Amino acid sequence: MVGSLEELVARGRDKLGVAAAEPVRLVLEADGTQVEDSEYFRTLAANSVLLLLRPGERWLPAGVDVIRAGKHVLSITKLSLTQRSTE
Repeated sequence: MVGSLEELVARGRDKLGVAAAEPVRLVLEADGTQVEDSEYFRTLAANSVLLLLRPGERWLPAGVDVIRAGKHVLSITKLSLTQRSTE
């Protein structure tokens, strides 16, 4: 258990080998909501799952696999296949 948002980010950086100077974002795994301040962090339910994202990484809903092919991103779900340009 951690006592603060800053402690959580520091532990996450350490565990994942992310340099202190590298920018990161913390988001809820459930819906991708960004956790930016201690006030919001304190409102989260115990055992909330959070993701530490580096630049270029983004949250996607569970069940979505992403394949990068050049300038296109294919998002594949169990129900549909969509293609969009990343330009």
